[in-house]
Amino acid sequence: MDAGRRSTEQGDLLQALEHYRTATRLAPDSATAQLALGEAAEALGEFDEALSAYQAAARRAPSTTTWLRLGEMADRMGQVDVAIQSLEQAYGPWRQHASLGLKVGVVVLVTCVPSHWPDLSRVVGVCLPTATRLGRSTFRSSHEVVPEYVFRILVEAGRREQAIALARTRGWLREEGDYCQGQDLPVSAETAGLLAMMLEPDRADCLLPLGVRITDEGLARLGRLVLLDRAQRSRNSESRAQAEWVLRYRLPDHEVPKLAESLNVTGWRLQNRNSKSTAALAVFTKAIDADPAFSWPYHNIGRLYMSQDNDAQALTSAHQSAPGQSESPARAVQSWRGSRSARTP
Repeated sequence: MDAGRRSTEQGDLLQALEHYRTATRLAPDSATAQLALGEAAEALGEFDEALSAYQAAARRAPSTTTWLRLGEMADRMGQVDVAIQSLEQAYGPWRQHASLGLKVGVVVLVTCVPSHWPDLSRVVGVCLPTATRLGRSTFRSSHEVVPEYVFRILVEAGRREQAIALARTRGWLREEGDYCQGQDLPVSAETAGLLAMMLEPDRADCLLPLGVRITDEGLARLGRLVLLDRAQRSRNSESRAQAEWVLRYRLPDHEVPKLAESLNVTGWRLQNRNSKSTAALAVFTKAIDADPAFSWPYHNIGRLYMSQDNDAQALTSAHQSAPGQSESPARAVQSWRGSRSARTP
């Protein structure tokens, strides 16, 4: 385990993975070793191995952490039921979220008081309300973060009724009101936007910037879902036009399998955050195997080769990433050089 941690700190993910594999062979009942193996395998795109390791950890030492890791991995692989069942075990007890909110409130108070001392009226009038407000906000966001994740999975999977039922049990629904402007909702802007999409489609244009942001993050499936909704149901002609533009020029024209999407994101992280070109190439290749029609992995392979000044290989990827388009491969390489996002074309 120590050798694996050292290898991770040094950036040698493959060596770390081998150390953790050895650790789990020596101590198969160690949830700590299984979690470490899962995290290393996930980072390198070895999703089947990661899922198996997280399942082993959850069986041996069930906790919010092990269930959360398992749920996230199952979601990335498109195993919706496994993801939801696991994440439902990861909500955490009320006192855990309350404790976090209390800690944040105390930190804010301790930071604020010295700047207003000895003016007690300022301490009472400024520091206490600020600490209380931020503590409550932290409690609410912590309390809802995993349920919001489950909600997003349900929406993306097309399970509308289950998603609405979850929102109702969590107290997110309002009798009347604009979800896009719902300042009192204890949820993120993303969850509020998805609620608007399902419950108030005539007032859901906050989905437009949300869809663009999601697309920039490499989430082709959810990005396509919300932008298709705005292109088809927005009452604003400008919003419809903007959604149609992003759909046409930024997103695939089909529903990408979850596995292919997740592998593409993992490859991007390996290339751009860890500078592991060989490992990234292997993961991008897996993404293509999962969906040969998904252009983004080809695009990212092209960028990878361009970073190595290998334009010949980049041209090959350009041919593959945009089949049937009139743009020449050489011109595609030029457009890639100016692309703002490394995850999407």
